[in-house]
Amino acid sequence: MSLRSHRRAALALCAALAALVPPNGRPRAASPSLAPAAGAELDAFVTHEMRQKDLPAFSVALVDDQHVLWSKDYGIARGRDSVRTSPATTYRAGQL
Repeated sequence: MSLRSHRRAALALCAALAALVPPNGRPRAASPSLAPAAGAELDAFVTHEMRQKDLPAFSVALVDDQHVLWSKDYGIARGRDSVRTSPATTYRAGQL
């Protein structure tokens, strides 16, 4: 898979995430959270993109201000050891 395809997928993911966050001028709930339907849609999108692009691991966190609205880890971080991704998984910048 080309670098251009990976960049397009990352841009599409950013656009999807941006659409899920309310605009800044809106009043903040006492405990912000992501609607279950939006989380399911985001989960389906990431799963589809990983399958289509044959990505071994991916982690997503949707944050508003300092509150994590939604997060999920996908795949295997180290295939040789079958270690699943977790919030502690470290990714190299620009790693493909």
